[in-house]
Amino acid sequence: MDNLELMKQLPKGKIDLIYIDPPFGIKIDEKFGMIPWNKNYQDKNEVDIIFPTLEKILTNGECNYLRWLYPRLALMKELLSEKGSIYVHLDWHIGHYVKILLDDVFGKDNFVNEIIWQKIRTTKAQSLGFGNVHDSIYNYKKGLSNIFINQYTEFDPNYIQSHYKKDENGNLFRTVSMLQKGQGNAKYFGDKLLEPPTGMHWIWSQERINESLSRGLIRFTSSGRPEKIQYLSDMKGDIIDDIWSDIYPINSQANESLDYATQKPEALLERIIKASSNEGDLVADFFCGSGTTCVVAKKLNRCYIGCDINSKAIQITEKRLNNKRSSNNECKY
Repeated sequence: MDNLELMKQLPKGKIDLIYIDPPFGIKIDEKFGMIPWNKNYQDKNEVDIIFPTLEKILTNGECNYLRWLYPRLALMKELLSEKGSIYVHLDWHIGHYVKILLDDVFGKDNFVNEIIWQKIRTTKAQSLGFGNVHDSIYNYKKGLSNIFINQYTEFDPNYIQSHYKKDENGNLFRTVSMLQKGQGNAKYFGDKLLEPPTGMHWIWSQERINESLSRGLIRFTSSGRPEKIQYLSDMKGDIIDDIWSDIYPINSQANESLDYATQKPEALLERIIKASSNEGDLVADFFCGSGTTCVVAKKLNRCYIGCDINSKAIQITEKRLNNKRSSNNECKY
């Protein structure tokens, strides 16, 4: 089913997370439902204002692709809840142009991240440039307050060895600066009133400083500058940033491989779903392909919607979902 027709039938403001991995614009033809704009679209004028400049630098096929995608992105925004987010997975072919559409639909201020996912591990020799080894995933929020839960990986043992030391009780700890950029006021550290350096401020309130001093969580350097103490046992791990090089792509030897050309690893969707939704939330993928989003959403006790125009994709998705354990959540929307 064409996702545009499906989305028109869904209630607005109910979806908490959308992940889409649309065709990357490599093949602009009717195989993917990318019919030329003038065949059956009636709302051409509402989006044409952003295309005059693009038409000067893009082929007709690329512009038709963007026109095909635009109303779908606009509908996805309407379907998102006020706490919702969207992740749009693209590569170098068309991603930078799609970001212009996303800025227009969701607003530049609602852009959260461009995530770089290293999907290729063995770079082929290329005579004209560096190897293309990554995809980009553009993350936007709908409203002022979106769901986001930091994700962590385990610390590298070499990092622990180089950055942590033992206290008198054998507990591993490190000291961290209490300063950030931006001019701030002096604070009391015990009986000492300390001014921050020019252009800097103390990151904690006076109340938190007093409490941490009483708990022995602040130490002073040889020059008298306070630093906060972080114990390894209190750390959740290494916080994940916007470069993802720890998730490997699907290869022919992978247990989850379905020999589906655009199949994404479950670990990739697990990170996204855990970061931007809670149990019981509704997750949607309107280009579901091999069904990884739906499969992972079910495993993580989320409700889900999947759609694809390719009947083979739907068959694969249904088979994978039937092989996964049932969710404990009852979905009502």
